[in-house]
Amino acid sequence: MNRSIRISVLIAVLGAPWVGAHAQHAGDYAIRVDNGRIDIGVFESPGVAVFPGVVNAGEFGETGIPGFTDEPGWNSECVGVVPEGTQIGFDIVGAVREWDGSDFDGISGDTITVRALLQDFEAPPTDGTVAGIVFGAGDADGVFHHHLQFFLNLSGGPMDADGVWLLQIELWSPTPEVARSDTLYIVFAQGLGEAEHDEAIAWVEANLVAGGGCGPADLAEPLGVLDFSDVLAFLEVFSAGGVAADLADPAGVFDFSDVLAFLASFGDGCP
Repeated sequence: MNRSIRISVLIAVLGAPWVGAHAQHAGDYAIRVDNGRIDIGVFESPGVAVFPGVVNAGEFGETGIPGFTDEPGWNSECVGVVPEGTQIGFDIVGAVREWDGSDFDGISGDTITVRALLQDFEAPPTDGTVAGIVFGAGDADGVFHHHLQFFLNLSGGPMDADGVWLLQIELWSPTPEVARSDTLYIVFAQGLGEAEHDEAIAWVEANLVAGGGCGPADLAEPLGVLDFSDVLAFLEVFSAGGVAADLADPAGVFDFSDVLAFLASFGDGCP
């Protein structure tokens, strides 16, 4: 990131609270300590969380500052699920991947910096772990609502450049009795339509999440649930000619056979 741009961005967000005081909202990660480990889900709507849910989305520039977002956050579903004083930290686990239109196999020349408590932690250039710090704790009511800040560091081009990037993190607690979370996959986009973003998310769910999904019809969060959001996601990807909607032969041709294949997968439901 250009130094002058980075300084202006940091000034803009320096005073942003890292502890959220607002209500849950769709798109937050849901967090709880369950059976001695950090368990993660995704909020479908305020107060309605689906577990497990390790894949989530973020939008750089949604606040008007290119290359910056503080979403998704982590929010407890109800009181008491993150015991008072239980601290939660994060690690970055792997290099940033960049969507090439079909997969996230390649490491990006760009990186992402995660900011917590005015400290910056940049994703490594090759796969490895960058240790983070504690960024929040359960309050007196057993409620947890905290946000990290994410900065896109482009290797070249304008800060509002289009793209989709994948960041992987894990959450942990210094409390010995609390085991760390599964790997969380945050798919960030900037300047691209929902169809391409949804397609990238669907690829992560199908290829990186162990035992993930309900088949090729499971295109939208929450993973493991088939509902109308999957239908809308399919229509968007199909209209854009995305590979996640290319479900029937011949490959590369988008026609009614792909629609029938989607409906058949949707009708099969989840195991």
